[in-house]
Amino acid sequence: MNNKLSPLQVILFVVLIFAIILAVGIFAFKKNNQNSTAAPVSMWGIVDEKIMTSLQNRLNEDNEETINIVYTQKSPDTFEAEMVEALASGNAPDIFLLPNELLLKQRNKLFKIDYKTYPQRDFKNDFIEGSEILLNKDGILGVPLIVDPLVLYWNRAKLNSAGVSQSPEYWDEFMSLVPKLVVRDSNLNIQDSAVALGEFQNIKNAKEIFLTLLMQAGNPGIVLTTTANNTEEYASTFDDRSGFSVRPADASLNFYAQFSNPTKDVYTWNKSLPNSTEMFLSNDLAFYLGFASEYKEILLKNPNLNFDIAVVPQSKASESKKTIANFQILTLSKNTPNLANAYVAIKTLTNKETQQILSGLTDLPPVRRDLLAERQGDSVKDIFYRSAIISKAFLDPSPKEMTRILSDMIESFTSGRSKLTEAVDRAAQQISRLIIN
Repeated sequence: MNNKLSPLQVILFVVLIFAIILAVGIFAFKKNNQNSTAAPVSMWGIVDEKIMTSLQNRLNEDNEETINIVYTQKSPDTFEAEMVEALASGNAPDIFLLPNELLLKQRNKLFKIDYKTYPQRDFKNDFIEGSEILLNKDGILGVPLIVDPLVLYWNRAKLNSAGVSQSPEYWDEFMSLVPKLVVRDSNLNIQDSAVALGEFQNIKNAKEIFLTLLMQAGNPGIVLTTTANNTEEYASTFDDRSGFSVRPADASLNFYAQFSNPTKDVYTWNKSLPNSTEMFLSNDLAFYLGFASEYKEILLKNPNLNFDIAVVPQSKASESKKTIANFQILTLSKNTPNLANAYVAIKTLTNKETQQILSGLTDLPPVRRDLLAERQGDSVKDIFYRSAIISKAFLDPSPKEMTRILSDMIESFTSGRSKLTEAVDRAAQQISRLIIN
């Protein structure tokens, strides 16, 4: 039997081997050069660079398809100015990771994602309700990446001493506890405070606390409306009655201010006291309203402090529970030449797997509904998750000006310089002037 190959068979065999070697080489080349051939996506934000770098490294370790983001951390004090300058000079990044407080003011500089690309129903199914401030009639302003809800920190030792076993769920229960927890000397000077409410300058998060009360009273503060000619514009609701006999803003200010009124049973705070954070850390404050992101800092600064956390107290009159939250939002620069890659990066950063990793890196709840639906064995995470689900973002027309307006409103009323309605009327007029459509 002749086992020799014919010349034609030899040629075909050689060609086949060459084709296999070439195919393997091309596959290996593509796999090894995936990062270098993919166009990098540039991003600016105020989130810690270490977190974003760790997130990207984890994603690239666990997946064959890599993500190539060049992230630059900016200072919160200069971020907005640098953003405006970069857009004007044509040197803007592809993505801005915007805090929600800059969204309203800078919205015209962002590229809207149309609903054909990202259907509105998919967005609502994916993310918590508080992120729906990003939905416009003709598209999406951005996609949420991080949520940081306001929660209630409470001193377990102080409540135990007062015979109270747990934090109150509603504000009326909360108010009944205050006289049991506040400690005053013979001259009525406050030594131990129940809660930091009633003033502004020495209360951390005073702005967000008041806005939470306003939202719980049924007034979102600022909303997106449709005009008679079917265009969309943002408008202040601060002056609205919202169907109530008393304006929610009036009710919120009256409730907030009573805690600094010496003639009230709930008097527990004044301007002479240290900052609210310092008071809580030094074991001189029973309740502290702070963000979830403050938890690790409190543990670090006073590891011996016996405290726990709870959902912010609610109004029994409210149809739904609410707390305010700070969001970090992925937005596309209006002039980016790298739109397709930037959108893919945004989708990757907000998918279920990435959100799980990011939540672990930040110790904050995820923004995705499917992840928040999962039960948490950790008692702290459980409160963070529950708070994230009911959280709302405030569309701030101008962060610094809004802080000044609310500070003036509260202090003019508590000092007696203005009557309640006068203080609210003045604030409502100033807020309306801030909104430029």
